[in-house]
Amino acid sequence: MATMDRLKFPPTRRVDCANQKSCIMRMMSDGDIATISAALYVSYLSNELGYQGEMGSPCSLDENFVYGNIVAVFAKGNALVNQFNKILRRCLEGGLGERYWAQINHEALLRSRTKSDENGSSMYFVFTLSHMVPAFSVLSFGYLCSTIVCIAECLHKCYSKR
Repeated sequence: MATMDRLKFPPTRRVDCANQKSCIMRMMSDGDIATISAALYVSYLSNELGYQGEMGSPCSLDENFVYGNIVAVFAKGNALVNQFNKILRRCLEGGLGERYWAQINHEALLRSRTKSDENGSSMYFVFTLSHMVPAFSVLSFGYLCSTIVCIAECLHKCYSKR
């Protein structure tokens, strides 16, 4: 049924999306097309291009249209199959796959922010110890004054009893 709905769409309005990345980039920059893609891949590209969290970032439907699996092929009767399945299952159940994917997305987002910061559009700067010198100077001066006052009070107390 879904194939028939696709065929009802006018052929003049269809766009050939042989290169998925270029179509997704066009969708984010121009907004004149729509495509069916893996949500994780689109979020990665939006992070890489710096669109994440902005008005140009793509939205997605909360429905899975395409399912994919990863396959590793071993010869029949190979002794490593059970070991490989065990290790792979433990890694995925432990969240290593999701952690790795989150790290890739985060690195792509940081790279895209670095590219945009080269234009001088960033209001942020690196906070170093040299920025803290005035605060530590005032703190040291306060400690010095309180030490002098404490010594003066101790001397006053010692000499006032005599």
